[in-house]
Amino acid sequence: MRQLRFILLSIGMLFCLLALGMTMSSAAVQAQSLPERPTLTPVTVPSTSKETHPTAVPAGRITGTVIDLTTGAPAPGIRVSVGDAAVTTDSNGNYDRSGLAAGDYPVALVLTSAQGLAEQGTIMVSLADGATVIQHLNFRSPVLAVAPTAVPAPVALPQTGGDSGGIGMFAFGMLLILAASLLRRKA
Repeated sequence: MRQLRFILLSIGMLFCLLALGMTMSSAAVQAQSLPERPTLTPVTVPSTSKETHPTAVPAGRITGTVIDLTTGAPAPGIRVSVGDAAVTTDSNGNYDRSGLAAGDYPVALVLTSAQGLAEQGTIMVSLADGATVIQHLNFRSPVLAVAPTAVPAPVALPQTGGDSGGIGMFAFGMLLILAASLLRRKA
């Protein structure tokens, strides 16, 4: 009886540990597959010129990311007005205008009605000599109505998530541990 209880307890603990290991490795795989959100890091480029010009004023920069609040994602291809010129966001939703003299610059989204509405109006940015100012901008794209379509039911439901039977193994292991404890009480 004691040997049977020991075997049940050992196998139950083994199943629980295997289930825990499967869950942990699945979570690690999922964490590795998440894309990182791009960020901007200002870079100072050292001058390659050995000549110094005491009257030269270092140029400044206004940069940022445009976020679509409807989707929560950075928005590529959006025009941003910075001072007297407009720039377009890159594939990561970032815009950048450099080579600016110190001063005050109006910054605003230039959206078409199909792109949506800006969340803020024109923002005045004060730029110091050689400074980089990060000014993020937000807008809401229109929510497109999608007509419902009939989707045929699948023959078999697909397995979702990364569980791979870990819950079942854990439950079976706990059942074996419970059986071992019940044998102990009867003995």
